[in-house]
Amino acid sequence: FLNMKRCVDWHLRQWKEDSRRKPLLLRGARQVGKTYAVRELAKTFETFVEINFELLPDAKTIFEKDLVPERIIWELGLLTKTVITPGKTLLFLDEVQSTPQVITALRYFYERMPELHVIAAGSLIDFAIEKVGMPVGRVSMLYVYPLSFLEFLRAAGQPLLIEAILEKKVLSDILHQQLNGFLEQYLVVGGMPEAVLSWIKK
Repeated sequence: FLNMKRCVDWHLRQWKEDSRRKPLLLRGARQVGKTYAVRELAKTFETFVEINFELLPDAKTIFEKDLVPERIIWELGLLTKTVITPGKTLLFLDEVQSTPQVITALRYFYERMPELHVIAAGSLIDFAIEKVGMPVGRVSMLYVYPLSFLEFLRAAGQPLLIEAILEKKVLSDILHQQLNGFLEQYLVVGGMPEAVLSWIKK
């Protein structure tokens, strides 16, 4: 996603560096860029382990025995052939709506292994939360939306127009018309990342 800088990227970096960090639950509709954003964050870690419970449904059995973090990361490490090291590894549990006990497990990651960076995500996660409840006070939550108009402008390579908007500059008619043109494009294309990327490329 060339030039696809998102506000969520900033929030994820802040979460990574927070000394009081809790496991993070990413929510949002399908195709808004949750997985992409996590994979971009993963580039800042020594190792990255991603478990997608739709692609690998049998992985849920690891969470059915018990919710002891030490055993879970050991088995996930064996499954992925990767040593999961707190402080050096980003553990990403994707499409967790099919495995609600993962949400419950986040509580124990916070209590027993707070130095491990853990992110869980899913597009239908509210249904899973209804089944197991939300570990209040032990999990952080971040909602990922489609691209805003400013993010659309950034993807379109218009950082100066973004500055003008944020600084509330009064624009000449020709520039105002140009900005209106981008707004019309945004309203037609929408904010789904793949659609925006396709529009900009073609």
